[in-house]
Amino acid sequence: MRTNLISAMCVVSLLWLGTANANLIRNGDFETGTLDGWKVANDVMLTAATSGIFSGPVDGMDGNYAVLGYGTNANTNRLWQDFDVSGFNTVQVSFDWVFDFQDQATGVKDVFVSILRDFDSGTVNITLDRLHSTGNDNKLKSQLLYGSYSEIIDVSSFATTNTRLRFQLNENVGNLYSKAGIDNVSVNPVPEPATMLLFGTGLVGLIAFSRRKARKQDTSAK
Repeated sequence: MRTNLISAMCVVSLLWLGTANANLIRNGDFETGTLDGWKVANDVMLTAATSGIFSGPVDGMDGNYAVLGYGTNANTNRLWQDFDVSGFNTVQVSFDWVFDFQDQATGVKDVFVSILRDFDSGTVNITLDRLHSTGNDNKLKSQLLYGSYSEIIDVSSFATTNTRLRFQLNENVGNLYSKAGIDNVSVNPVPEPATMLLFGTGLVGLIAFSRRKARKQDTSAK
């Protein structure tokens, strides 16, 4: 009986942890070999980390990843995915990014930004600091920036549960040579402290009950 109870507790724990760590983003690592699950506008493509699109290996860009702005025919390039956050107050948004800009216009900046929004009400949260080229003169300036982003976002104020994560590269006056890469995108529900406390208390209670029952059985056997 004790073994069965502990086994049941383990199963419940795994199910609970699995729900808490479920990625709401489909094909976030792009390892299907396609952009399946994503919507795109203008110049967005899938490439391999070995393609050499960026100048040298870039941390975080592994296997396949999405590239915005590789071509030279669009000023605004977008990659996005919609998902449902019903039942969650907070989510953790994570992804790896690279921004390779070539700036060739005075006073005008190319901008790479990601946005998490409740698209029905228009509520917008910027989930990545605005990365932009210098825009300080008309000579060709190049710079490669990359890193990883992870932040817990409060979605409890969203008017609806329909949510969108969008990546966007805006290329402005001059040659459209800037490009951005995205990989390993995840949006995971964050367990609420009260829920975690309740779950932990329940486990402790089950363990205590199991031990008491075992002691009684041992006493009866004697």
